[in-house]
Amino acid sequence: MSDKKKESGRSSKTGDLQQFKLISVTFKETALDSPSFRASANHLDNQVDNIEKWLDALNVSVKRFPKFIKDIQTFTNAFLEHLVPAFLQDGLVDQEYTVEALKSSATELKRFWEATVRAHTVNPYIIDEANATISPAIKRYRELRAKFESSQAKYDKYLSVYLSSSKTKDPKMIMEDATQLFKVRKEYLHDSLEMVLHHFHLGNLLDRMLVKLVVSIWKRKKASYEESFADSFVKQWKKINRIKNWSDSHTVMTEKLREDLRLARAQVEQSTIQSFTPSTNVDDYRVAQINSRSLMDIDETSIEKHGYLFMKTYTARSTRPVWVRRWAFIKSGVFGSLMLSPSKTFVQESDKIGILLCKVTYAFNEDRRYCFELKTVDTTVIFQTETLWELKSWLKVFENEKTRILNENDTDDQFNVASGRYPPLVEEFACTVNTSADRLLTNTTIVGNSGQIITSSDLSSYINRNEKYFQEYVYYQIPQIRPPFVTETTKSSIIAYSLAAATSIPTALTANVWGSVNWGLYYLHDTLSSKIGDIDQTDYTEGIPSNAEHTESGIIYPKDYPDELVSLDIQMRALFESAVEPGEFCLLSFRCIWSPNTKQELSGRLFATRNHVYFFIHTLGFVSLFKAIMCKLVSVECTEQANYDVLKMYTINGVIKMKLFLDDGNLVKQKLMYLISNKAKKNPEQNEALIRGLLNIERNVQNSQNNPINERDDTQYPLIPSFKLSDKQTKLRLDFSDESTLYSEHVYNTPPRALFHALLGDNSNTLHILHFLTPQHYIRKPWFKTQEGSLRRDYAVPVSFKGYNMGNVFIKQNIVDSVEDEYYNIVYDMCTFSFKFIFECTFTLQYRIVIANVSGKRSKVFFYAKVNILKPLTSTICMPIEILCNRLFYYQAKCLDIRLTESVKEIGMHGMVMKAIYLFGKLSETKIERPEMNPNACVKINTLTIRVILFKSAFYVVSFILAGMNLAGKAVYNFLKSVRMNYVLILLLGLSVIVNLLLVGRSTKNYWIVKRVERLSRQHILAKPLMLSRALYLKDIEEYVSSSRELPSNSSSKCFASFKNTSFIMNYNQNMFWEDEYIDEKSREIAKNLRKSYMEIGISRHELLVKLRMLKDAEQELGMAEWKNWLMSEHQKCDYLTSNVISNPNLTDVSPHDSLGTGIQNLLDYCVSCSSELASYNLL
Repeated sequence: MSDKKKESGRSSKTGDLQQFKLISVTFKETALDSPSFRASANHLDNQVDNIEKWLDALNVSVKRFPKFIKDIQTFTNAFLEHLVPAFLQDGLVDQEYTVEALKSSATELKRFWEATVRAHTVNPYIIDEANATISPAIKRYRELRAKFESSQAKYDKYLSVYLSSSKTKDPKMIMEDATQLFKVRKEYLHDSLEMVLHHFHLGNLLDRMLVKLVVSIWKRKKASYEESFADSFVKQWKKINRIKNWSDSHTVMTEKLREDLRLARAQVEQSTIQSFTPSTNVDDYRVAQINSRSLMDIDETSIEKHGYLFMKTYTARSTRPVWVRRWAFIKSGVFGSLMLSPSKTFVQESDKIGILLCKVTYAFNEDRRYCFELKTVDTTVIFQTETLWELKSWLKVFENEKTRILNENDTDDQFNVASGRYPPLVEEFACTVNTSADRLLTNTTIVGNSGQIITSSDLSSYINRNEKYFQEYVYYQIPQIRPPFVTETTKSSIIAYSLAAATSIPTALTANVWGSVNWGLYYLHDTLSSKIGDIDQTDYTEGIPSNAEHTESGIIYPKDYPDELVSLDIQMRALFESAVEPGEFCLLSFRCIWSPNTKQELSGRLFATRNHVYFFIHTLGFVSLFKAIMCKLVSVECTEQANYDVLKMYTINGVIKMKLFLDDGNLVKQKLMYLISNKAKKNPEQNEALIRGLLNIERNVQNSQNNPINERDDTQYPLIPSFKLSDKQTKLRLDFSDESTLYSEHVYNTPPRALFHALLGDNSNTLHILHFLTPQHYIRKPWFKTQEGSLRRDYAVPVSFKGYNMGNVFIKQNIVDSVEDEYYNIVYDMCTFSFKFIFECTFTLQYRIVIANVSGKRSKVFFYAKVNILKPLTSTICMPIEILCNRLFYYQAKCLDIRLTESVKEIGMHGMVMKAIYLFGKLSETKIERPEMNPNACVKINTLTIRVILFKSAFYVVSFILAGMNLAGKAVYNFLKSVRMNYVLILLLGLSVIVNLLLVGRSTKNYWIVKRVERLSRQHILAKPLMLSRALYLKDIEEYVSSSRELPSNSSSKCFASFKNTSFIMNYNQNMFWEDEYIDEKSREIAKNLRKSYMEIGISRHELLVKLRMLKDAEQELGMAEWKNWLMSEHQKCDYLTSNVISNPNLTDVSPHDSLGTGIQNLLDYCVSCSSELASYNLL
């Protein structure tokens, strides 16, 4: 079924939560006519009956209320008269104190009773007004309900008759029956959607009128309540007033969505009608044409399917088969079914059977059409589909899912699931329909393949064991959400999520909360995947949680987990099921109205865990789920207004605006900021520490509310500790002019910490602009702490210029001093550079970036740089280099300013530090010091400098030529401007003729050249190719392999004799002492390089010898193969001669001394030799 998609007016760049999809879950389930829809419709019908009876009883009670008040007033007056009788004034009792106490008590009690009576007096017209509004809506519902029940019964009857038709019935008549069924189904769909729409209208009307009723009662008694219960009344009146404003906002919200609701209903109805429109091809109704080949003739690639099947079964009352309707599904490797309970007000389930256990075949022996058989080791069930296409689809999906599981390599868990059978998750939701097939398909205890016993959880005994806890903290607190679907057992289904593990496979729990599937998970807006962060690894089995001893829950909660959050955590798991990450618990939850844009408002609830934010939206049947990592939230702001609190959550890509009516916006803000700040820490706290921190925040806010003098929120959330926290009184140095030259000084509208991460974060490449050569790739390396307490990292960057590799530039970065979010002093050193044209000039570059806090959330950045000439004697010669570097420093300062300005824009104005950490990363640290700074490293830039000079010269020459061409063009333009138009046209015509003649001549010449080339090419192609080859055999290279060359020497030379004793070539197995043999560094380096090359030659020679040995073996194998082949051929010749020639009777009389006899004897000897050679070869 289709869904209603809503997108805000923002572009795709504005954020993940700014583009969203609303799923019309109620309309989808209505169109599918799923068991969830039928159960919900029946349950809501009972709810309407109960509400109607409740309103009638309330009306009667209000009308009787004045009589009860009068009786109470008479009783209280009599009590007060007896409290101070007249005879007490006759002297026995003390008149000054005792009687005065009685009189004072009587006076105050009388005033209190009068105020109470006035406060509890209710005008009956308030109830009459509510009844006058609600009664017509209920009456209209009764009409739609009656129409719905009639069309539903008619549809069920037509469907049953249509599917019971025999195979032998005429296909044309079957097609006519299908057309009639289509008309009935279309009517049933229309009536169902009409009733669902009225459900929305009736629910909103009841909300609005009941809130209005309560507000009216409170408004009329405001004076009485304020006089007697000032403190408690103010608090409760504020709550009631906010609920009234919620009702007003909800009414406006639903009015804005009413047109979308109408369009969604029309879209669902139209697409559903189109999907079940019967085929007009008679061949689709011919059962005789069905065979195994035609059943596979369908373009179905899906591995998941949901829909109705009719199941063949038997009852105890009859031996005739009964066909019952079951909602079946194939998903995640299992086949299962859902069905209505006998009361038809909630959904039950059967066993889930692994796909690999099922053998599915077409049931050609059945009298009904379109049947298939599902067979396991101990179960055989017959199912019937409605159409031929459905039969093909079910069979194909079975095959597709089996193929997927068997073909995937990493599906051990999936394979095990698909090879097992599983009972219903919770025993109370197991199928109780008493038919033979249902009993076969439903078990509460199953023994698996490996011998393990799988049992259904017993919710009733689970609740009974913890009855006190559930009564106080769970049962009456669920549901605090408005589930997508409501059945009779929705509350029990939600509670069962505390006992049963979440799964992506549809269950009865899902069916009673979401419908046939969890629609929200299909469209879940998941933005995290690869950035989930760390999972809480705390072992909660050791620390007994605060509620574990009461609940014995399937969920082991952390220590000190608030009991009030247990019900919210269970509801979060019921809504998000398998989307909730392991080790996560609901740490914060609040209800709100979300404003994704100026035109829409949506009601929902937010759940916050340690790593994620889960958002559930449900308005007028439109449902949506969101899941975002906590790292994407950067800041939260709260503005308290009279009617509600406005909460703004700033994300990486935008802002989420919400209205809070009953939850404390300031408390929610502080808790969210605490969770956001925790994710920014280097070592985020685990759940137990977070729970303690959140409880402390709650206590602090409560104390501040009790003490108005402390209402100002001064809570600070430490983000990332500074690397060297200096004393606040320490003077922070900004001026380094005595050491370096200041090249730029700029102010940015962002805190120093944000700029610090923009410069040096793990994901930042801002400082790479300081490499005046082109870096081939960016380096990410952790920092290590020096003995002085500062942070440092060394790394080498491969650089190039115009595609030419220039070697490695060694860089050392050092955070010399830092004060958290106030001051950062960063020093950036580069290795030695050498320029040699006539004289050599060696120098190093050093940069210093200072970030300091200025007024407000602003920062000032100082950029210092200097050139260090290593040889003072060459300072005059190196002056051009200094001038060039100064120009470079100004350019780098300008580029740095541009980069930082872009970073500030990207960071934005809210949650700047958090967003900078998310965008540019933290500063990762390591305890292992790994300096890579090479003190002798030197980058030669001779060629580079010449290229730069030539490039600049060429640039000026080209600029001069272009300027001359520009002047010439202007002169021609001015000349043509003064010439008459007709002369110009004649001149252009003449030039055109000349140009065309030249072009024709050139084209003719080119044509004949091409023809000649084509003829030569054809001759070359058709000529017989000449193959050139050169073969080199083993004997050809023996002399090269065996030969050796001696060094040219004079055996009588003492110098050469000394060389032989120290040579690494002649003494390759001895250690070399380079310092003793060579006097200068240059000769020593050359000797080392020569030894390295000598070793590489030896390694290469070894590799070549190995390859030659392999080629030699291969050549010998070829020789042996040739020898065996030839020997076999000779042996066959001998066999032939022996059997056909020598054994000839005519040759028996030949004398052995004759030439013929001698030849025969030689031939026999030769054959014996071949046989012996062959026998010896076979022995090998």
